[in-house]
Amino acid sequence: MPWSVLDISRITDNLIALLSDAVKQTSPAWTAPPGIDFFQIDVSGAMPEAVRNEVNDTVLSLYLLHVSQDPYYRNTSTISSKGQTNPSHPLSLNLYYLLSAYAKDKYNHEQVAMSIAMRCFHEHAIAKKPKHLPDTLDDEEYTITMEVETADEMSRLWQALSTPLRLAVVYKVSIVFVTPSAPPVPPLGPPPTAIALEVFPMSASGSSPARLFGAWSWPPPKYLGATVRTSFSVPPDKSGMDTMTFVSIPGLVCVGDTLLVSGTGLDDPDYAHVYLDATDVTAKRSAGATANDFLLAIDMSTPPAIYDLTVGRDVPSALRSGKIAISVAARVDAPPRPPELTADVNGVYTLTGAGFTPAQTQVFFGAATLNQVTGPPTNPGEFAVNSSGTQIAFTLPANPPQGRTYIGIRVNGIDSPPSWYVSVP
Repeated sequence: MPWSVLDISRITDNLIALLSDAVKQTSPAWTAPPGIDFFQIDVSGAMPEAVRNEVNDTVLSLYLLHVSQDPYYRNTSTISSKGQTNPSHPLSLNLYYLLSAYAKDKYNHEQVAMSIAMRCFHEHAIAKKPKHLPDTLDDEEYTITMEVETADEMSRLWQALSTPLRLAVVYKVSIVFVTPSAPPVPPLGPPPTAIALEVFPMSASGSSPARLFGAWSWPPPKYLGATVRTSFSVPPDKSGMDTMTFVSIPGLVCVGDTLLVSGTGLDDPDYAHVYLDATDVTAKRSAGATANDFLLAIDMSTPPAIYDLTVGRDVPSALRSGKIAISVAARVDAPPRPPELTADVNGVYTLTGAGFTPAQTQVFFGAATLNQVTGPPTNPGEFAVNSSGTQIAFTLPANPPQGRTYIGIRVNGIDSPPSWYVSVP
């Protein structure tokens, strides 16, 4: 994270300490082959003119020449997820230093000193917090970069300093924060873990007293409309999470799942029947928690596809509510944790589930599409579906990528929720 200080002289002192270590007699700058004859180099944070009359041999001047506000962190809160007022928001700065060397008539001493200093800043392009500063955090840092200045620009700079020109270069130090005087305002609550979208009819009026809603709310796990929630395992990350929630609107339901449908007027006798497209599936309807919702079982007789769900009746005359779309996907049996699939002695992987329509099933190994065969898979990159649509056997493609690759199942254009993966050493 960027370095936060109460006064920017701390940054100058840290840079001077870096240079002082680089020019001391035990530094590798003097001892590394072919070697340079040691001479005393002093390091100062004062402007070049101020130290010239006090020079015994050679001096490096690191003068804070200019300060500007960093535009990218000007309105970005770095200490809280909540926006802050100015007293609580740290001031973001870019610091510009003029590094110059002076050795009276010893031009070679000036150039040696500048060479050591520039190499030091090059090797410490990211400067870390020194251990002797307990009032800062261990992970605070800033970057040191050389600015591109033309000879004409440097000439005008020295004229502004009213100082005879010497070998010099400008360095930019960023980002540095000036610690705010007031503590940050904490957020009102933890950051959101999910965002809910609710879609309701603009008006409850109309010729149809029964309406179906296509929305859901979170938390608690209560669903408004045709939608389901399912969890699948993933490898643990550094936060320790190893379960992800897969939710889809329009509702994605797998063969064998139960769909919760909600709306208004669902207790009206004229809307007691349930239809998927033109098929009456009322026998699969059961009572919900309230009069305005019900449960719908999706069994093996409902092949994977996208359906229009309505309620109504056929006699004495046809009557239908508005439609909501649901997607029925093939079900892949829940894997263990971790969801790693292993092969048999012949290198064949097998997963089970329901709704694997043989003529409409696709199997993906990551981005690779496997080839369907009618018999057992024996060649690389093949898969087969059994006659009951409850099992898929497959082999890996030739030269599979190393690492973890997820298996994708798509039936009739509908993708099943993520499930298994295969690890290739």
